[in-house]
Amino acid sequence: MTNTRVQALDVTRGIAVFGMIFMNFKISVLFDYNGGYSFLGSQEGRFGALFIFLAGMGISLMNRKAIDNPDLLKKNRIKLAKRALYLFTLGMIFSFYWQADIFHFYAFYMLIAIPLIKLSKRALFSLAVIPPIIFLIFALFGNWETGWNWETLRYSGFYTIPGFFRNLAFNGFHPIFPWFSFMLMGMSVGKSDLTNKKQQKINCMISAAVMFGCELVSGLSNIFLSSSEELYLLSTRAMPPLPLFVISAGAQNILILNLILLISAKTGSESKIMKLLSETGKMVMTHYVLHLIIGLIPLFILHQHFDFSNGFVLLYSVAYFIITVWLTSMWRKKFSHGPFEKLMRKLTD
Repeated sequence: MTNTRVQALDVTRGIAVFGMIFMNFKISVLFDYNGGYSFLGSQEGRFGALFIFLAGMGISLMNRKAIDNPDLLKKNRIKLAKRALYLFTLGMIFSFYWQADIFHFYAFYMLIAIPLIKLSKRALFSLAVIPPIIFLIFALFGNWETGWNWETLRYSGFYTIPGFFRNLAFNGFHPIFPWFSFMLMGMSVGKSDLTNKKQQKINCMISAAVMFGCELVSGLSNIFLSSSEELYLLSTRAMPPLPLFVISAGAQNILILNLILLISAKTGSESKIMKLLSETGKMVMTHYVLHLIIGLIPLFILHQHFDFSNGFVLLYSVAYFIITVWLTSMWRKKFSHGPFEKLMRKLTD
């Protein structure tokens, strides 16, 4: 890909950093599991899904030249396995503070993805249908709320073998079923032509129609349906992650990516804003850790004394993100990678 295309992926990550900051801050102080439909409620989990989608793209792009080179493919698979181990270790350590950690889930997505690298984009996209179906069967015939305390957002039994794997596979914050679908979608898109502007515009129109269609169905169901089971099945919220959430979030991922690709082609790689967002996106792992410590702890302290609104949390998130972007630009003038990215490369490359 050209530098503009590579930059577009990092810009998309940078935008996802802001979404992650805002939604995690909001969930931490304003989470309402039993709330009805709202646009902000429907955005919970979406930016985590975008990160996983982009990670899937990264795996495919990393292995484009390795598909027909067995030695390089083997080397890349070993590297990905090492990175999965790093992410799992980091995530499990971090989970003592933040049980909504995504790193240890990410590690398992990556391990499952390794043997699928050589599949075609059509096969990968077809496989993405399976995890939501498996989850739906579990949600209908199992007890999705097992282990959860909704007052504290803590999961009992997380550090036991049965509890850990139940949380990992089905009812954690980002369970393999159905969240692995986002990585499969990303891997599929990563094998596509990312330079075709006409196709990008078509992708934008189709994905926008699918996303808004899902949200319309979910929103109208809250108005016209009274059955709690029907409302449950038509939810686009991330918890529980039912099929309409996966379809809507997957379409949103594709929409955001293609919009950024189109904008990047117009603005070029020299745009100041695009450069700043790109630099921020390159340090997403570091920003994930830091926003949950440097950003979230002061918010918790303030929340003990004040009631918050969505507007206040949004302003706080914007202020934190602006500082994050500025500090990132300072850091990148001296260092090529963020501290956690650098450590991962040192241990796994």
